[in-house]
Amino acid sequence: MTSKIIALLLLMAPLKGDVPEKMYSRQFNELGILTSEGWLMGGMMIHYWKFYHPNGNIASEGHFTTNDKSGYWYFYDREGNLKKEGHYSKGTAENWWIFYDLVRQEKRKVQLQKNQKNGLCLVYKDRQLIKVEKYKADQKQGEWSSLRSFKRDNPKATLY
Repeated sequence: MTSKIIALLLLMAPLKGDVPEKMYSRQFNELGILTSEGWLMGGMMIHYWKFYHPNGNIASEGHFTTNDKSGYWYFYDREGNLKKEGHYSKGTAENWWIFYDLVRQEKRKVQLQKNQKNGLCLVYKDRQLIKVEKYKADQKQGEWSSLRSFKRDNPKATLY
């Protein structure tokens, strides 16, 4: 009986040749400029990756799980300024994201669900909360310019 179990386990175990090799990849455009770098396994992006603008500055960086963005990601403009950052789950933007507007000197902390605004959007200027917006399926449902009025209209809502 024991020999049958061992034989069955050996048949089910993958052969060394069947396991895809993990390798670090660097990709370049036709001019020889680095466009991306990160880990591949079986032709699929895994683990940590960086993507670059044509000027060499980083465009984005984050993790992949079998070709899907996952975990926390950062996105930068061509000059290297942080534009946005947030969570991915199976390639979809989820949870809280932060968007930076350098022109208006504002920061927006937004709840996303399936790549859409769905929940609250907290707008900050000079580290002060100046506005709260509420969204459902990317459509604005309301806007409050004072925390007091927001809490009055949304007594069960939490901002963090």
